[in-house]
Amino acid sequence: MFNLDYWGYHLYVASPGNKIDIEFKKNASRYDMHSIGIELCNFGPVTVRNNRYSNIYGQPIDQDDVIKLDFRGYQYWEQYDPRQIAKLKTVLLELLEIYPEIKYTPLITTSGFEINRNALKQKPGIYSHGNVRSDKSDCYPSPLLIEMLTSLNLTNG
Repeated sequence: MFNLDYWGYHLYVASPGNKIDIEFKKNASRYDMHSIGIELCNFGPVTVRNNRYSNIYGQPIDQDDVIKLDFRGYQYWEQYDPRQIAKLKTVLLELLEIYPEIKYTPLITTSGFEINRNALKQKPGIYSHGNVRSDKSDCYPSPLLIEMLTSLNLTNG
């Protein structure tokens, strides 16, 4: 909810749990200053016990809202809402109009959601929190999200 003329702390690249090269943790606020954070509200990893799914707070998650996907040590995830992904596409298209230099996204393959040196080197592009933080799992590589990002026709490399 920031005006694009301003920036806010949203990445915390210097987090002690982030297992990236120390060179990238120096002056970590530069990542926040030169990026736009978009939050997708989602519980992320889901646990399963006795055929019941739960979010990180132990609250039940309906099976229809769960996707099976092996990513960063978890097997199950709360599915993104298709309306959320559609709105994200609208926002990204608007930002691509404002910032035409953004022509890159690694996020069109499952492996594209891992640590990414281009993100760490601040190459313009669309990245996930997990591209700069080894201790974060958002966004996760949902097929719905990958399909939408692929439709943007950006480069992947």
